[in-house]
Amino acid sequence: MRKLSFYPLQENFNEIQNLICGIKVMDEFLHSNELRDSLIDNHCDAYLVKDDNNIVIGFFALDITTLELDDDYKVDLMQGWLDAAKPEFQTEEELKAFLECKSFEVVDIAYLAVEERFQRLGYGKIIMSFIFELARKKKPNSIFMTVDALHLPKINYSAAPFYERFGFQRMQPPTIDTIRMFCTIYPH
Repeated sequence: MRKLSFYPLQENFNEIQNLICGIKVMDEFLHSNELRDSLIDNHCDAYLVKDDNNIVIGFFALDITTLELDDDYKVDLMQGWLDAAKPEFQTEEELKAFLECKSFEVVDIAYLAVEERFQRLGYGKIIMSFIFELARKKKPNSIFMTVDALHLPKINYSAAPFYERFGFQRMQPPTIDTIRMFCTIYPH
């Protein structure tokens, strides 16, 4: 397996132009001005993932957003009835604050793509490990991370199973082309 390095994507979007993940709608988005505009407008932190030969393996972007959890989700989470890990609290005050909170500031995986020829080789797992590490540094007090997983039933494609391997829980039925998901990350 190749050694990977992660580079903040500044304003040079040319290197993404050759990235082909194999999902037509995503590839078209990656090669459009819409991606650049979205990253700039949403103030996302975007990264290129390259190997030691400077070949682009993938790309991802993180954003800060909010997660709304109703009381039922919180109870299910605390009882261990969801696939997402149960949050750990050091004090009763932390637990009480969690239970009273309706909206949580979270790190959101805005975009994630792996070059098609490097898929199913373990690179997605390495990238996700880096994303978790980066999310904990970016928002050290955040309890959750979110993603709107691409879901395209017309072509029999869904990214949701990929994210479920990392502890993400589906939150609601799919919208037109995404499934809202969350997972627990520990603030410690």
